[in-house]
Amino acid sequence: MVNLALMDKVLEVDKEKKRVRVQAGIRVQQLVDGIKEHGLTLQNFASIREQQIGGILQVGARGTGSKLPPMDEQVISMKLVTPAKGTIEISKEKDPELFYLARCGLGVVAEVTIQCVERQELVEHTSVSNMEEIKKNRNYYLRINM
Repeated sequence: MVNLALMDKVLEVDKEKKRVRVQAGIRVQQLVDGIKEHGLTLQNFASIREQQIGGILQVGARGTGSKLPPMDEQVISMKLVTPAKGTIEISKEKDPELFYLARCGLGVVAEVTIQCVERQELVEHTSVSNMEEIKKNRNYYLRINM
């Protein structure tokens, strides 16, 4: 078992490219809070904000929204610790095939650069529906919540 709890820092924020480089042990909530002051946030993330970024990427967490990319598709580059090659840095540009494979479960993730988006204030709307109403309005709900 590998514990990355002390590797929890935001290492670099590039406001122009809307990218952030972080240590893999940072928790989703820490990351979102850490880049808030730069006007950035993640494009998508799972509802459990206590997850570490390295773990959430390696399991291919989906998050919400049919048109939003899953967490692993937001990754620009990664630093991996591997048994055979030691510490390696990979990206889509340097080695597309290895990068594609490594986004979900190949080695221990030490650092990650993530593509972000501009931060927005969201409004939550809550309603109660029965199954019949949900089935009847399914397409409408999908259309307005993408």
